[in-house]
Amino acid sequence: MRLGILRRIFHSRGKRRFLRIAVCFLLLGSLLTMLGLRAKAAPLALPIFESIAESRVQKLVRETAEELSASGAYGQFCVLRYAADGSVQGLEVNSGEVRRFAADLSAALERELSGMRLSCKIRSGDLLLPRLFSGKGFYLTVTGSLYGGASADTVSTLKEGGLNQTLHRLELEVTVPLTLTVLGREEQITVTSRILIGEAVIVGAIPGGVVVGG
Repeated sequence: MRLGILRRIFHSRGKRRFLRIAVCFLLLGSLLTMLGLRAKAAPLALPIFESIAESRVQKLVRETAEELSASGAYGQFCVLRYAADGSVQGLEVNSGEVRRFAADLSAALERELSGMRLSCKIRSGDLLLPRLFSGKGFYLTVTGSLYGGASADTVSTLKEGGLNQTLHRLELEVTVPLTLTVLGREEQITVTSRILIGEAVIVGAIPGGVVVGG
């Protein structure tokens, strides 16, 4: 009787030990699988995140510029310049107001971009066996973050606008250098966006005072 009880005890202990070992191996296998997926996900996710980051940042630049412009805190960014006969010669920049607006825009963008979180979903089949299971399997959510600042400069351009007409545009070119971090990997990207601050149609010859460039 006692021998049978001891056998059952040892048998139950052996089962528990086997289950513990099996669970450890299962957890270890899951961990190695996740590490493998993580290593494969980074290079696949980076181009996706670059596209997402570019779209988000360009939208942020537009919305922030519109919000600042609507605040009424700034004067005119540029004025029309006329010839003696009353014809439009082009645009003249109000440098002080443009510089103030550009500085405020850069500061606002830097605040918004500090640690901005991004996410995307990737199919497990694209990571394991993309040739066989591309676009299949369960979704893995990959997250990333952005860090960066911004700078802005005025750009003057001339473009043919019709018969004997030239379109003179003044724009604020916003350059945002970013550090994109995805699954421990970093990528340096630069997003450029332009904001129109004034335009005018010049009829006839282009005056010598109109400068094209920053």
